Parts: sequence; C-alpha cells; structure tokens
Amino acid sequence: DINVVDIPGDSYESSAPLTIAVTATQVHATSPGTKSVIMKAAAGNTEDIYIGDSGLTNPSVTEDGTPLGAGEVFILSTTADIYAICETGGQKLYLSKVFET
Repeated sequence: DINVVDIPGDSYESSAPLTIAVTATQVHATSPGTKSVIMKAAAGNTEDIYIGDSGLTNPSVTEDGTPLGAGEVFILSTTADIYAICETGGQKLYLSKVFET
C-alpha cells in the first residue's frame, strides 16, 4: 500500500547518505521553515536504525525511538532536531526535506 501525504513547501533538498553510528547522531537540525523530513534506510542495511531525540541510547539495551528497517521510509512533519542511532554502527540513512523559503 502507498499512503500519500500532501505537505506543502516551495523547496526540496536532499543530502548525501549519512552513516549512522552507535551514539545518537544528529541527522537534522532545528529549522523553522521545514515542513517534512523524509528518511529512508538503505536497502543493504543489516540492522534497524532508530529515529528519535538526543536521548537515544544503545538499541541493544533500550529500544527507544522509532525503528527503521532496511529499505523502509519514515516521514516526519517537524521543525525539531532529529537524531538516529544503530546497534553496531555503519548503517546508511538517506535524508531529504521539504521546506518553505
């Protein structure tokens, strides 16, 4: 199934793939004009990436945040900081944002 969400903005920006580590890594900084942040875990990832706030901890101890499996997409409508973490490191995350200039 495909769910379509209309989140208006007049600009779109994508970045190079991010490598997620074993400590909470900021993947998006607070940006007042942001309408949505689109995150996709690389299809070749071997473990989940957890998306959340700066308080994310080691997933093997506490599974806080929202898990994002290989090939999955997560869209957040937020202007806030976003962090990511994984258990052993080296997982790839693609990130784009829709924003209003």
